[in-house]
Amino acid sequence: MKSSELLKQLRFIRYHNSQGRVIPIHHAFKTIELNSFSRTSAIILPVLFLSVFWLMLPEILDFWAGVMNFWMQRIYQAVVNYEQVSILGQNVYVPYPMLEAEMPSKRLVLLNLIICFVVFALSLLLPKKWIPLTYLMRTLLLIQGSASVNRLLSPDFFPYTMKIYMLDSLTLCVYMLMVLPLLLGLVYYIFDFPVWRKCLLTILMLVYYLLFIPCQYTLHAYLIHEYSMIMLPVLYIFFGVLLDVLTFVSIYSFGMSWRSRRNALRGRGA
Repeated sequence: MKSSELLKQLRFIRYHNSQGRVIPIHHAFKTIELNSFSRTSAIILPVLFLSVFWLMLPEILDFWAGVMNFWMQRIYQAVVNYEQVSILGQNVYVPYPMLEAEMPSKRLVLLNLIICFVVFALSLLLPKKWIPLTYLMRTLLLIQGSASVNRLLSPDFFPYTMKIYMLDSLTLCVYMLMVLPLLLGLVYYIFDFPVWRKCLLTILMLVYYLLFIPCQYTLHAYLIHEYSMIMLPVLYIFFGVLLDVLTFVSIYSFGMSWRSRRNALRGRGA
């Protein structure tokens, strides 16, 4: 056997598994090769999606209002109200559930603090294999307990009302969705994926958020209305934009798993 054929055979054995499939190179050793196609798609696609989103923003907010109204009519026979907001030069009406929220009574504040303390103490008894869940639970309890401490120290002051919280949160979500195509242009479109996959991932993200966000904040409004403003801090910190960002990471990871053979072979001398 010639030396060139032997080297080729050794390279094949080195980079293929027992089934003859290519062993993908580890992410730590990959390099990004920006070709003209990737650079062009990283510029054109974000502008395209952002323009379409901006033009369809009134219809999107009307859809959010319909989703919120669907739940409000089935829970409280309540209505959805609107507030005019200027977003990138366009005056739109942001919907929000028309629900009132009371400040917590002193009895509820003390009860919330006691429950948080008792559950936190019980978490010390959980087995070590549950440490990730334990740390998450303790963090939630600390935030929820801090809401009671704040009420005890400043019983007459609270920076938010239900209306302000809903409007600020939903407006922030609109800006987040407008930034989403730009972010994908920096972290996803630069990779060597077909255009249809880049568009598919973006549409998948946008459709998910367009359905999830109105349901998410209708649930926030329901919980705050039922259990007073003492629920707001933990909902805002853990189940608001942070939850949306974690969802973005999850869908983005799913999109990054769409590897092509050329990406798998990159760096293998093939």
